[in-house]
Amino acid sequence: AYNNAAGTEATLKFSTIATETGFEKAAIIARNADGSWGRSDMHFALDSAPDTGNVQFSDTKMTILNGGNVGIGETDPESKLHIKTPTASSSDMLLLENYGWAANMTTGIAFKNGGNYTGQTAKIYTIMNGSGNQGGEIRFSTLAYSGTNPNPNTTLIDRMTIDDLGNVGINTTDPKTKLHVASASGSDAPTAGTATGGLFVSNVNKSYGINMGVAGAGWSFIQSQRADGNTTLYNLNLQPLGGNVGIGTNSPSELLHLRSTGPARLLIEADSDNVTETDNAQIILKQDGGAVVGRLGYRTNTNDLELLNEYSSNIYLGTSNSIRATLHANGNFGIGNSTPQAKLHVSNGLLRTWSPS
Repeated sequence: AYNNAAGTEATLKFSTIATETGFEKAAIIARNADGSWGRSDMHFALDSAPDTGNVQFSDTKMTILNGGNVGIGETDPESKLHIKTPTASSSDMLLLENYGWAANMTTGIAFKNGGNYTGQTAKIYTIMNGSGNQGGEIRFSTLAYSGTNPNPNTTLIDRMTIDDLGNVGINTTDPKTKLHVASASGSDAPTAGTATGGLFVSNVNKSYGINMGVAGAGWSFIQSQRADGNTTLYNLNLQPLGGNVGIGTNSPSELLHLRSTGPARLLIEADSDNVTETDNAQIILKQDGGAVVGRLGYRTNTNDLELLNEYSSNIYLGTSNSIRATLHANGNFGIGNSTPQAKLHVSNGLLRTWSPS
């Protein structure tokens, strides 16, 4: 079929009934809409109406533009493959079906960037777990970075997996929870200035954030830091808006609640490198907006242990929920009373000295 006039169309029609006036239900149309010679778009039209009518250009189901774009349901495709529904609807736009049904069978879409590379550069594929009774999962794979062109690597690496249970794995094909992030190496360690963990949550320009990972021997870390080469480290806040923190308990009753079926110890260690003697282990207590301060620990720049109230108030010692001794703010020490009248004031008892025989 041809037409000797530029800017028109030539049509090849098909009919399964021996007639020249009706039942022409399919057509291939070469249309030259811009009026130039020899440059045509191809349109494939189907008339599905059960009548004697003939196919029209408006019945076009697929279009191939002279530039190579293909449209399904679209006569002016904007990409190499453009699929469009005739009306607004929820529908599957593309179905890839593998006829086979075998253990670990895969079906996917592969991508390739660069004509000088012979392999695939990325892939999205599904894999049938086991013999199919476990359902399927979807995986996203990319080619490893090499720094050279063309890339000498040829094997795609699975980067993300969504399994048949709905678990998402990053850098693992066997996610154990709803989100499972595996480190790139067998052992990470926090490093100032670099995001070394398996998960980094950052600000918008990715310069600083929270670095989380698993180091050697199974211990894990959370570090607030920069990841742009700057070695500045930042504070890490737990419950900044309020709420208790529990270790060994899921119902903490205080701001910090430690619970264990065995020993529960709190270790405070200072001067671990034994270099600076002014680095001392202390517990500092504050209240009333910081006006009242007390401390327990090693006295600054010494190895002497101290219990000190910096405010002009007393220190009490007791047992059985009762005060047994008082160190008054004026320096007097009372045993059996809370208002000692002398440097040592003993009430309701005897003061004895004893020497071993």
